[in-house]
Amino acid sequence: MFRAMIFIVLVAAAKSLWAAPPVAELGQPRALFFRRAEGLAATGRLSFEEWDACFSRLNGLIGKCLDEEVLNRSANVDFFRRFKEEHPEQLLLLHLNGNVRDTSFHIERYSACHWVYFQGCAATSEIPAESGQTRIAVEDPSLFQTGLWKGSSRNDDLAICALDAAGKPDWSRCEQARLVSIDAKGKTLLVQRGAYGSEPLAFAAGAAYIAPHATVPPPAEQGNLRWMYNFSLSAPRDSQGRSCADILVEETSEWFAPGGPCDKLDGIAFDVLFFEARVPRNNTRLIDADGDGRADGGILNGINDYGFGVIAYLEQLRAALGEGRIITADGQDAENQRGFEFLNGMESEGFPVHRDEAIADWSGAINRLFFWRDNGREPRFSYVLHKYQEGKQGDWIPPYTTTRLVLAVPALAEVTLALGIAPPANPDELHGIWDETVAGLERRPNWLGHPAGPLVRLARQAPDLVQGAPLERWLSEDAMLAAEGAALAIRSKTPAAETMRVRLRGADFKGPDLTVFMTVQAEPQPNWPRPIPRVLWARLEREGGAASDPQRALFHAEPLMAFAGAQPFEAAFCFRGLDPGRFDLALEIEGGAPLRISNVSVHNAPDAMAREFEHGAVLVNPSLEPFEFDLNALFPGKAFLRLQGSPNQDPEANSGQPVGGKAVLQGRDGLFLRLAPRS
Repeated sequence: MFRAMIFIVLVAAAKSLWAAPPVAELGQPRALFFRRAEGLAATGRLSFEEWDACFSRLNGLIGKCLDEEVLNRSANVDFFRRFKEEHPEQLLLLHLNGNVRDTSFHIERYSACHWVYFQGCAATSEIPAESGQTRIAVEDPSLFQTGLWKGSSRNDDLAICALDAAGKPDWSRCEQARLVSIDAKGKTLLVQRGAYGSEPLAFAAGAAYIAPHATVPPPAEQGNLRWMYNFSLSAPRDSQGRSCADILVEETSEWFAPGGPCDKLDGIAFDVLFFEARVPRNNTRLIDADGDGRADGGILNGINDYGFGVIAYLEQLRAALGEGRIITADGQDAENQRGFEFLNGMESEGFPVHRDEAIADWSGAINRLFFWRDNGREPRFSYVLHKYQEGKQGDWIPPYTTTRLVLAVPALAEVTLALGIAPPANPDELHGIWDETVAGLERRPNWLGHPAGPLVRLARQAPDLVQGAPLERWLSEDAMLAAEGAALAIRSKTPAAETMRVRLRGADFKGPDLTVFMTVQAEPQPNWPRPIPRVLWARLEREGGAASDPQRALFHAEPLMAFAGAQPFEAAFCFRGLDPGRFDLALEIEGGAPLRISNVSVHNAPDAMAREFEHGAVLVNPSLEPFEFDLNALFPGKAFLRLQGSPNQDPEANSGQPVGGKAVLQGRDGLFLRLAPRS
C-alpha cells in the first residue's frame, strides 16, 4: 500500500503543470540537433559554454542522459538541465531505448518474468546450488547459441527456473546465468551460475527449465548484452501482480519527477519501440512472449499480443507523464508504432528509412508522416532524422541532391528535422548545419516562416487514367465489392480473414512515373483488443511480364504502404522507373473488417511537390528523371532567389542567384528558394 501511495505521488509530480515549448508552431524549417550533442557532452572535454554555443543554435536537441543503452550518458544530466534552464523555448527530448536495456542499468527492480526469452527446454540432470560453472544436461541444445552475431565471442544469457506441476515455467523461482559452451553431441550446456546478482538455485533432474534471453548486441564487443522488455498482454507477472510495463512506468515517473535526472526535459523520443516483437536480424529464433515455454513470436490466437501490450504500456505512460510532455517513437516501418492515441508523433529514422538511400519508399514514408501528422495525439510533433546506413563510419554524407530532398520533406509535411548526418563543420563550429535549415550564410533558423499556401502535388495536373475508378474496374477473389455513394466498399468474404486483396484494372501507360491517389477509411478489426489503424499495401502488376526496376527499388520486391483508420485519409503511391505498358494496381489490406476507398485517380507523372511559405518556397522531385517546375504558374507574381550557401556545402545549387520562371530539378532532388525583395 505504501509503495502504491509513493507511486501516485511520483506520477503527480512527473505530470504536474509541465508544458513542452510549442516548437511545432514555429516557422519552417524547424530543426533539432540529434545525438552528437549527447556524445560531446559526455566526453567531459568541453565546458558547458562551449557545448551550449554550438547546440543552442536551432530549436532544441534530442539526446541521452541515462545509461539504459549507452554507458556514461548519465554524465549529461547537468548539461541538459542547464541547457533547458537557459533556453526554455527550446525542445529537449530524452532519447530512450524502448525495446531493451543494458544489464548494468538497474535490472534489480525487475523480476525474471519481465524479460523476453526464446523457447527453452527442460534440464534432464540435477542442478546443484553452486557458484562458478555447472555442466547441465538438456533436452535440446540446438535451442541455445554461442557467437551471437558475426565476429562475436558473446553467448546467450540464460534464465534457469522451476517447472510447475503442469510442466510450465515457474518464473517466481529463477536464477540468471551465462552460457559458456555447448556440447551438442553430449546434449549439455556449460553454464556460469548466479549471474546478474541472482543466487544459484538447486533443482532436481527434470524439474528445471532453461531459456535463452532475447538480447540485442552492445555498442561494443566488451559491453553488456541488452535484455528485451516483455510488453505482451499475456506475459507473466511478478509476485505482486506487476507487469514489466508497470515497473517501467513507475521508474520513468521517478526520472521526470522533480529532482529526477529528466525533470527539466520536455519528453521522450523512443528508439526501437516496436509494435511487432523484433530481435536482431541474424537471430532466427522466435520469442516466447507469454512465458509458457513455447515459441509464439508474440502472436497469440492470431493477435499481436506483444504489440497491443506495447500500446497498453504507452497508455500507462501517457497517464503518468501527462499531456504536457512530448512522446514519440519510430514510425518508419510497418512493424513500428501504431500507438497514435497516446504518442504525439513519429520519428522517421532516415528518409524514407535509414537503409533506403535510393528514396525507393518515397510514398510509404510520405504516407506515414502525413498520417501521423493528422492522427497523433495533440500537440502533434513528428520529425525526420537525416540518417543512412548505420554501418557506415566516419564523416560520410550522401549526395547533396539526396540531402536537399530529405531536408525539404519536413518543411513540406509541416514536421521537424533532426540533424543526424551533418555537413562539414566550419572552423569555428563543433557541428555543421545544413544551409537550407538556416537560410545559408544568413544563419537564420525558421527563415521560411509559415506556409502561405497548400501543398501542391503536381501529379494531379496530368490526366486521370482511370476516370475516377468506377466499380467495374475493381476485382477481388476474397472480398465483396459494392458502391456506397462515391466510395468503393470492400468487405471480406471470410469474417476472420487476416487480409483482403483487391485489384484496380489499369490503363495504357507511357512511363516512367505513375502516381495513384486515393482516400481510405477503415473500420477497426473486431477481434483486436483495441481499435487501431490498419495497414494497406499497394503494388503494380504488369500485364504479360514484370516492369523494369533499374534502381533496385522496392517496386515488385516490396510494396508501398499506407495506414487506414477511422477518419478519411488521402494516401498516395508513386511508382517510378517503369517501361510503357498496361498495369494493374494490386492492394492488400490488413484484416477483414470493412474498408472504403474513394477519390481514386491515376496519373502518368511523378509525385513532385511544391509549397509556398511566407519568405520562400520549397520544391521536391522524387522521380529518377528531371522535373520542371513552372514557378510562374505555381506562385503568380512572386520572384525567387537561390540561397547564398556556404562554400563547403553546395555553392552551385545555393548560389544566391535569381531563379527564372521555371526551375528544373534533377532526379531525387529538392530546392529551397527565398522570396526576392519587391522591386
